[in-house]
This record gives sequence, C-alpha cells and structure tokens, in this order.
Amino acid sequence: MSFDKYPKFVNLQQFQDYTINYLQGNQQSTFWHAGPLESDSELIKDKLIFINSNGFITIDGQADFCNEQIQQKSYLEGYIAKSVGMELIQWIQDRGLKYLAIDKNNKPFTNIQFVETNKKGKKFFNLTRQREVNKEWELYTNLFEHNNYEMEFANWPRLIKLLKQDDYMLLFIISPEYCIGLVEDVIIDFFNTRRSEFGRKQRKLRRKSRKRR
Repeated sequence: MSFDKYPKFVNLQQFQDYTINYLQGNQQSTFWHAGPLESDSELIKDKLIFINSNGFITIDGQADFCNEQIQQKSYLEGYIAKSVGMELIQWIQDRGLKYLAIDKNNKPFTNIQFVETNKKGKKFFNLTRQREVNKEWELYTNLFEHNNYEMEFANWPRLIKLLKQDDYMLLFIISPEYCIGLVEDVIIDFFNTRRSEFGRKQRKLRRKSRKRR
C-alpha cells in the first residue's frame, strides 16, 4: 500500500486534525504510515484520539501485549509543545516510565541509565543499552532534521519548520517492562489532571474577581 500524499500544512492545527482524522478511520494511510492502524492500535484508538486532541501529535506506537507466545512493551512517539512536554516528562518519570526526547535545537533528554546494578549489587556499564540509545538518537535527529530519512518524507521540511517555529519537541515514551500496562493511560491521566488543575485555577480567579466587584 502506498503512503498518503503529503498535505501542505499551514499550521500545526492542520497536522493535528489530519492525524486525528486518520485515527478515526476517515483515511487509510498517512504520509508516514502506509496503511490503516495495526490491530493492537485499533483497540486503543479512542485513547490515541484523546491524546492527539490534547496536543500530543502521535506518529508511532504500540500497545502492551502479553501472552505465552508474544510480549511487547507499550510505547508512544510524537510531537508535543516543549512547555507541555517537559511537564509530561516529569509526570511519566514519577510513574516509572522511560523516555527519549529531542528539542528543536537537537538537545537530548532521557532518563535511561547506562550504569546499572546486577543482582549482587555490583554496578556495571551497560554497553548494549548505550548502543540502543545511540541508535535512537540517530533516528530522532534524522526525523527532526530530515537528513534524507525516507523518500516518502520528502516534504517533511515544511512541517519541521512549523514544529520548530512553535517550539515543539519529539518525544518517545516506553514502558520499562513487559506486561505492566499502557503508557497511553499514564499520558491520559496527565492531561486530565492538568485540565482539572487549570479549571480550579480559573474558578479561583473568577471568585477573586467577584469579590473585587
């Protein structure tokens, strides 16, 4: 199946709407995904729509899957305004999730530790983990900067310009273990809590305004 033709976005709201439209099943592919949602993502599409509606524009991910034959970790990747993304990073760190991120200046953020402790309590440097992370950084830098990433992404520079202009960051969130649930649920809790706190602040301001009158 071919990739959807790249639309010429004028702003990031159009990018967000385009992604939500795909998740709702109104189009069969995007310019980064050559087909409909995978079966595991289809099961959580309402969660993905909610996350995208709140400004975390997703481009890749997979659901937690756990049985005797197959195990896969839940992860989600996408673009988010850096101001909100840094809040989300703190939120997911407090709940034990791992992340990799890169901002418009190619500044990296991660909580993946290369120095680990074995069962005997002895610390060691995990070279395998470091190599994995280095590969991720190379991929993310290419994706954000578009260094000949893929032929299908030939028009990404226009989108990247918008993302940089609005100070967005690329954020990848992954569960640290298998079979412990969806990262999407943690992200949804973040947005719900953030909205509730904003609502409380607004009500408090209205009460103060009425008292002044």
